[in-house]
Amino acid sequence: MSRTSSPHRAALVGREAELSRLDAALDALASGRGGCVLIAGEPGIGKSSLARSVGEGARARSFDSYWGHTWEAGGAPAYWPWTELFQTLIASRPGLSPRDLSRILIGPADTGPSLQPDQARFQLYTAARSLLAEAAAERSCV
Repeated sequence: MSRTSSPHRAALVGREAELSRLDAALDALASGRGGCVLIAGEPGIGKSSLARSVGEGARARSFDSYWGHTWEAGGAPAYWPWTELFQTLIASRPGLSPRDLSRILIGPADTGPSLQPDQARFQLYTAARSLLAEAAAERSCV
């Protein structure tokens, strides 16, 4: 699939600069250079459509693509997009189940005394980073 043949890409009017930057990030990834791209902005400006288009382009290049999105009606737990991403990632990995999400991200139930908030957040981020690194080492992911 070429970069311009995506049905979502064709519907993205006025996003040439963003698409070019995201294509460059995929080119860098394909050549072995990692990176991080954040798509952010006000509700309704097309972030999901842009992410969907980039995901399609990534899959066309044989990359795995995972992403999460916010719950616009409100009331979603903190870090909901990350929870959604990790649920999909874990479900796609043989031998892991969605139940493993809590074990991987917060550790076993019998961890002893409660951690201070900063320590718990550090442990969460470290576990999330490890899971993403393991998945990326197994197969290219975006």
